[in-house]
Amino acid sequence: MSRIRPHLSLFRNKESGDFVLHNFAINPDIGASTSCGSSVTVPDSVMRMQGRELVLQNLREFHRRQPSPSAFTKLTRKEKAGFYALHDLVSIDQMDRDQLRLTPMHRVSAIGFEGAIDGAEDVIIPADASEHFFYAELLIAFRRSSKVLP
Repeated sequence: MSRIRPHLSLFRNKESGDFVLHNFAINPDIGASTSCGSSVTVPDSVMRMQGRELVLQNLREFHRRQPSPSAFTKLTRKEKAGFYALHDLVSIDQMDRDQLRLTPMHRVSAIGFEGAIDGAEDVIIPADASEHFFYAELLIAFRRSSKVLP
């Protein structure tokens, strides 16, 4: 099994508050993860009630998921810039069986995001946290991600 931690990208629409879950899989040709498949829109009401379980289910499938072309990577530069302008981003990875790390990502260009290098903004939560606690911590991570870096 790969040593790459299961992870996903979770976008939040700045206007509607709805989420877009973006999948990743291991690409054995490059020995790294790659975005894959279709992104899934998750209404805020569903994320509030079932978000932790949806994230954990996605992370459990990470090593079993077959790499496939991502519709997202096929977007033009202009389309990506438009999407990014409307969304904040939190990267979620499973640190171990018991912990999830929520990393606020900051826009650094029209089509680029970065997390804080030192992890100072990361939110670490137990994987078995309640749905309510997960959602509250997720919102904290998204509030941290909303700034645009120069």
